[in-house]
Amino acid sequence: MKSPILVAAITLTLFSCRKEINTKQQENITSTENSEASLSHPIHSKWESFVAKIKAKNNSRFKTDSYYRKFFEDPESENLVECQISALNTIVQQYLIPFQEWDYFLFPDYIWINQVSAIIDRSKQFFGRDGEYTQLVTKHERKLTTFWNLKNTIRVNGEHSETLGNRDKIAEVFILFTDASREDAYYVADQIIAMNKESKVFPHTPLLSFDGFSTSDHLIVLGDGLIQGITETGVVDEVAVAGLLSHEWGHQVQFENSLKWYGVTPEEWQFSPKFTRQIEMEADFFSSYYLTHKRGATYNWKRVAEFNELFFNIGDCDFTSAAHHGTPTQRQNAAKLGYTVASQTKPMGHILSPDQLHSIFMQKLRDYYLTK
Repeated sequence: MKSPILVAAITLTLFSCRKEINTKQQENITSTENSEASLSHPIHSKWESFVAKIKAKNNSRFKTDSYYRKFFEDPESENLVECQISALNTIVQQYLIPFQEWDYFLFPDYIWINQVSAIIDRSKQFFGRDGEYTQLVTKHERKLTTFWNLKNTIRVNGEHSETLGNRDKIAEVFILFTDASREDAYYVADQIIAMNKESKVFPHTPLLSFDGFSTSDHLIVLGDGLIQGITETGVVDEVAVAGLLSHEWGHQVQFENSLKWYGVTPEEWQFSPKFTRQIEMEADFFSSYYLTHKRGATYNWKRVAEFNELFFNIGDCDFTSAAHHGTPTQRQNAAKLGYTVASQTKPMGHILSPDQLHSIFMQKLRDYYLTK
């Protein structure tokens, strides 16, 4: 799910910002003919063929996972409406300032390669460009594992912008997803690295890893750029990491209980504005429950609310879109409900089961508590 689930609102916000920029740059970009691009960059024709194969094979590989596939659709097809400008939007705009025409041209395909690389990566994981968030992710990964006690083991991978400067990782994506020969795959990798040298933003821009998502095969991916962007708004590192990871973990709780709660497996989810809003708001509810629980992250509500104020202001107001995640107010209400349940449950410190929490959430949803 891109969220394959995405911290879903965050990534969609990036896509939304990218759509705005693409629109503003459209005349310049479309004036660059493919033939001209090929002359400037001889790899272009082979690049297009390889990337097309990556996308086709990726969609085929996850063809039964509609939730995952949905978030890998062309972001230009999304019809998102911004509710209000947040500090994170300002950060994204700053990241985009040094982008040149060719950077915009390469960016969508670079995103694809980076996401696929993060999904297939089986190396020892680190989080943050220099591993600065690794300890925090590991800490909350352990706590979330114990807190939710899921049957499946959840794997957490890091997504790094610098992957697009790693010859071996780039080649691995092309070999696995295009059946390219090693010679061709490394040729493309070398050309990508060469093109990066002409760019002021690649591969270091945080936007290449401005991502966070869950998949129904028990994987969570956290992007360095997303964490960096949130912390640059003033949110404390630990709260940012815990907030993002616990939201994605909430989706893993939903996956494991999908058949019981929704009557279908995660691969059979049918997306509509109502259903997407429900699962995203419930993940907010689960996240806040963990973040403020005495046996969870133990944060006070003020610290969590500061993160939520930023995170949920990226909610959207396009009520008819299948990607609608709830308005900022709705998501705030869902999070406040999680805090309320955590603080009022007796005996203090008792952890309610996922079934109990789901029942509470659905009851409040029916009572319109979360729709105001």
